[in-house]
Amino acid sequence: MRLRVGTALLLFVMSTSVLANDTEELNDLYRIFSGPSADVSAIAANYGNDVVSDGLADEPLIAGKRDYIVRAIRPFVELVNAGLEFERTTYVTRRVVSGDMAHDVGYFHSVLSRPGVEPVEVVQKFSLVFMKERGEWKIITYFDAGTAPADVLQGLEARYVIN
Repeated sequence: MRLRVGTALLLFVMSTSVLANDTEELNDLYRIFSGPSADVSAIAANYGNDVVSDGLADEPLIAGKRDYIVRAIRPFVELVNAGLEFERTTYVTRRVVSGDMAHDVGYFHSVLSRPGVEPVEVVQKFSLVFMKERGEWKIITYFDAGTAPADVLQGLEARYVIN
């Protein structure tokens, strides 16, 4: 009995280990959001066709890539094209990869600014679920867990920091 439990545990640990190429591919998905981007299709390419999001600003659940592009991505891109400067650093505090599924938890630290206006800093907690589609990681679930105080980042031990 102990051998079976130990073997099962060993197999589970081996199957959830993060491979280097998975780490870089997952981190690359965040990089498109780290600076100004005015390309809706480049951002949308990182989402699965059946993406689900918790909605924005108390709106209902967003389900499906087309709805997500219209309600979440396009308004953001329009703000950037209108002159909003946007920089984001992502802090992944926990990552679990198992086969073709992955789950990240962490914080986005965003700085929004316009010329002549004091920059605004926002820290958001997030949870993302990824799935491989045709060999490429895609975001299939995005959950914004709300804002966090900026001081949460002080002394934070993040597994990955992505600019």
